[in-house]
Parts: sequence; structure tokens; C-alpha cells
Amino acid sequence: MTQPEPLIIDRPTVAGETIEHDGAIIIKTPVADGITLKAKNGGIELHQGGGNNLTLQAAQRRTHTVISTGDIVGRKIIINGQVISGSTGSFNSHSHSNGVTVKGSLGSKASIKTDGSVKLDQAGDNLTVDAGGSITAANLGASALLDAGGSISLTLTGENSNLDAGGSIQADFVGASSKLDAGGSIQVAQVGASCVLDAGGSIRVGTVAENCRLDAGGSITIDTAPHPVKADAGGSVRIAGQKMKRDW
Repeated sequence: MTQPEPLIIDRPTVAGETIEHDGAIIIKTPVADGITLKAKNGGIELHQGGGNNLTLQAAQRRTHTVISTGDIVGRKIIINGQVISGSTGSFNSHSHSNGVTVKGSLGSKASIKTDGSVKLDQAGDNLTVDAGGSITAANLGASALLDAGGSISLTLTGENSNLDAGGSIQADFVGASSKLDAGGSIQVAQVGASCVLDAGGSIRVGTVAENCRLDAGGSITIDTAPHPVKADAGGSVRIAGQKMKRDW
């Protein structure tokens, strides 16, 4: 199935307007406050960022393969004696959307939802992102709420943020009173006070502030910890320069 033509907008946008399109939406001008963008079968690209209270929704196209006759043997789907697939998870095949890409900065209270991945340069406080794929961002304000089916990679996020990833989480700086939950590993250069890090895999932190708690299915490694740290790991725990507090 062919991809629908993208909607390319190079005019000034109007505050509060809603733009919907069956295909990708590409906006080359700064996006005004309160705008809602809905791309039904494609991604969203903002070339010059946007204002406050934006809502961006990008849904992927779904195609369906219907099998009326055939057999599943082990991990193979067989039709008329011919192997057509090496997996048995589903008869549906999905083409992925381009997700959401924002160049430049977003204001506060932006909301992004997509089946694909999200790439951001900068966003203000109270950003909400729900992505089926990965989330990649540079500088985020306080109280960011990020939920990714894949990995999350950030330069920094402000205090009271909540990062939830099905894969790994990587960041240079995480603000105080934030919570990180990863199905894979967590790697952060600097963690603020009173943060909670929970990883199915390993955790590696450069510097951790006071009153933090780390839980890992694998190992925990902390390079610098001026204050006591609560650490619980399925593997080894290594905290440079202090005796760790370990929960059993």
C-alpha cells in the first residue's frame, strides 16, 4: 500500500487551530500556542518548534494479512506446503510511522502521542510523551512524563520527572525527586536528590545525590556518592568511597 502524500505547511499557524491529515504533517513555520496536530497515517515534523499547550498525535498505518488456510508448525506458518514466515506472534504485518520529530524548542504543557518514535531538541515544563518506539531528547523542563515502548535517551530533564522505558534509559542529568523505570539498563551521569531508579538490567551512575534509591535486576555501579545510597541488586553492588545500604 502506498503512503499518502504529506501535508506541508509553510504559512503562519493560528493559535488554537486543529490540523488533521491522512498522512504525514510537516510544518516549516513556528507552531502557535494551543494547536492540535493529528496525523492519521504518518509522522509529524516541526521544523521550528512551537509554543505552549501543543497536542501532537501520530498514528501508524496498519495492514492486515488474512490467512484462510494453512498450518502453524513450531515457529513456521505453512500455506500449501510453503513456509511464509519464521514467527508465530501474529498474522498482521505493520508498517511503522515516522513518529514525531521537533526541531527547535517546544513551550510548556506539550502532549505527544505516537506509535512510532519521538525526537525533540528542547521542551518546557510538564511535557507528556507516549511513544510506542524510542524517545530521544536534549533538554527537558521539570515534571516531564515520558513513556516509551523502546529506549529513552536524554541530555537532561528537570525535577519531578517520570521516565518509563521498555528498553534502556540513558541521561546526562536527572533532576531531583524523579523516577526512572527501565525494562533494560539505566545509565545516568548525575542524579539529583531523592530519586528512584528501577531497572530490569544493570544501573550505572556517575554521581548520585542524597536520599536516592536504586533497584536493579543486574549490577549497580556508582562512581561518586557523597551521601549514603539505598541499593538493591540481583548482581553486584559497587559504590565508590562509601559503605552502601543494601535492602534484603
